[in-house]
Formats: sequence, structure tokens, C-alpha cells
Amino acid sequence: MEVPQLLWLSEGNGGICKAQSYGGSSFSVGCDKEPDIIAAPAPGLQMIISSSLNDRSNSWNGLLLASGETLEEISCGPQHFPTHKVLTMLIGGVTRTAYSVTYPWGLGGTYRASVERDGQQVPDTVEVDAEGQAQC
Repeated sequence: MEVPQLLWLSEGNGGICKAQSYGGSSFSVGCDKEPDIIAAPAPGLQMIISSSLNDRSNSWNGLLLASGETLEEISCGPQHFPTHKVLTMLIGGVTRTAYSVTYPWGLGGTYRASVERDGQQVPDTVEVDAEGQAQC
């Protein structure tokens, strides 16, 4: 069963936060604070929050932050993982867009990314957090 998730921009610290519930008794919350977001390279791409997507922990969900670029998908070898835009904001004078992506548990490492900068498709990479031994 997939778990419900909520994403918001924190008024307290200007960061991006994500919460999710695992049944009725447990939940997790993760935030990336505004100073860390401002320090992100622009243009650039980074994973800011990752967590299990379901109660079996076999799928993970990552929140990717694109600074000054747009993201289409990430890939690991022959596997492609589409992204979904969930939040866009101006932080530190740079347009920052958060994307959600689902990928298999245990498949972490350096993923290839398809991004657009200044109207041009360019390659990029992003470090993906995932527990386990499999590496991209």
C-alpha cells in the first residue's frame, strides 16, 4: 500500500518539507532549509529528501530540486524514471522547482538526468539516496 504524502514550503525557515504517514501510528517528516537551498548550485540538480514510498519499503520516493533548469526524467542504466513537478518558487533570486520521482529500493548512486537549461536539452547527473547495495 502506498503511503500518503504532503509537501509544503515552510514559513518558519523558508525550506521545503515533506511528510508522510505509515498507517495510523507512524510518520516521517523531512525538510531542506532555505540556506541549504540557496547554497545549491544554479543551474543544478540535487536530491533533497528521500524516503520509503510504501509499507513494504520496496519503492522509494525522492524529492529532487532543480535550480535554474527544468527536469524531465532521471535514469539508471536502461531504467528510466519520470519526474513530476510538485512545487516552484523563487528562493535566493533563482527559480527552484521540486520534482517527485519514484525508484526501486536499493538502487542508489549517480543517475543521469535529462534537463533543459536556457531552452537547450543538456545532460546532468544527480546523486540518488537509496538504502541497499545496488548501485547505479
